[in-house]
Amino acid sequence: MELTLSEKVENAELKRTDIKAKVVFQGVTPMRWKVKEAIAKELKAKPELTIVKSIDTGFGHQSATVEASVYSDQKTMEAIEPKWMIEKQAKKQEAKPQTADKPDKEAAPAESKAEGNKESPAGDSKEKPEKEEKKEE
Repeated sequence: MELTLSEKVENAELKRTDIKAKVVFQGVTPMRWKVKEAIAKELKAKPELTIVKSIDTGFGHQSATVEASVYSDQKTMEAIEPKWMIEKQAKKQEAKPQTADKPDKEAAPAESKAEGNKESPAGDSKEKPEKEEKKEE
């Protein structure tokens, strides 16, 4: 993942720096906590004082535009940002060390098998005759 800052605006009244950036990546869109850490690293700020407001990816593109804010202190951030946004991003930060490559790879085939059963044409054809038979009785 490559992060390029396109706009950096100091907002003295709100004690924050508003950021617009472009993220170039391979595969899936990066998770918020990864973008958050990259922005914090680029600006030499604390990740817990960084809020990623949006990650917008165009269909089929391997890049995204990001809007974020980096606050000077926790108290100001809590006064301005919605509580749910702070909690959402804090939870993802805590969950990060628990994720591992192996469980994700094992979970993916199980999910695809479950989805495959739902979309099975054989399952659809079996349901329709049963409904028709009930109507005739």
